[in-house]
Amino acid sequence: MTDTLKEGVYYLFYKDSENPKRCYIGIKYPGIDSTPFIIIGGRRSRELYNFILQLLDNNGIKYSIIEEGSEKTVELPLATGLATSIFLLAVYSSLKPLKYAASLEKMILGKMPFTKYFVIITQLATELSNYLERRNKQYSKQALNKEAAKTVSKMLIQLIKGIQ
Repeated sequence: MTDTLKEGVYYLFYKDSENPKRCYIGIKYPGIDSTPFIIIGGRRSRELYNFILQLLDNNGIKYSIIEEGSEKTVELPLATGLATSIFLLAVYSSLKPLKYAASLEKMILGKMPFTKYFVIITQLATELSNYLERRNKQYSKQALNKEAAKTVSKMLIQLIKGIQ
């Protein structure tokens, strides 16, 4: 049995399926039972999951995988999990998320300029989501409202494009 709350751990989860449209990837913090911060579904999720694991392996970042059926949960260290959360939010609205793959590697390695502002924009996403949910009286399966996630995703993509 896994601890449901480990200090400084993000949980990247991935559900595989023979039908790529039914695959999804997301991230949870602070506990494995927390509401997902963001979820991305479809073909992109498989590409993202494989890319993230390859990136972790290539850079010697330690992680562990918990498998339950077709769902895999990856325990990520704090800084890596935060960078992955920002990256998943950034590519949420992108049909070709691996176009921005270099930004995740730069964030993980501490080579991305303005990282502090990426964190602030992520906090903005949460506030915008809360505002939209109160205004529209809608709730979702993820911590971020889809409209807020799309809006902030586009902001992050523009910032990434501007500094690459």
